[in-house]
Amino acid sequence: MVRTWARKGETPVLKTPCKYDHLSVAGVLTLSGRVLIKVQEKAFTGEDSVEFLKHILREVAGQVIVIWDGASIHHGEAVKSFLSLGGSARLRLIRLPAYAPDLNPAEGLWCWLKRELSNLCCPALDGLRMNSCLL
Repeated sequence: MVRTWARKGETPVLKTPCKYDHLSVAGVLTLSGRVLIKVQEKAFTGEDSVEFLKHILREVAGQVIVIWDGASIHHGEAVKSFLSLGGSARLRLIRLPAYAPDLNPAEGLWCWLKRELSNLCCPALDGLRMNSCLL
C-alpha cells in the first residue's frame, strides 16, 4: 500500500490518459553495489536477455555469476545458443527456486522503484523517464 495526500474525506484520484505504453526494466546488483540496467519500450525477449548478459560481461571483470528467476526468457533458445557459442566461458547462470523473491537481491530495488513511482501519472513515457532517478 502506498500513501498519498488528499483533503480529509476525499478519495485521491490520479488521472492520466489510458495508454498501453510501458517501459520494461532489467537490472542487476553487483557485489560492489553497482546497478546495471537495461530499459526498453517493449517486453523483454530471450534475445534481449542475451544482450543484457553481454552488457554485464562488458561491465564486470572476471568470472560472473548471474542469479535470476525462472522466466522463460532466461532459459529459452536464445540464451542456450549464446552459452553454447562461448558465452559460458566467464558466465554462470543460477536459477532461483520458484516463488522465492526474498532470495533475489534485486527485488528490493524493484519494490523501492515501484513505491517511488506509485503516485506518478505521466501522459507519455518521456515523463516517466524524466521523473525516475534510475531511468
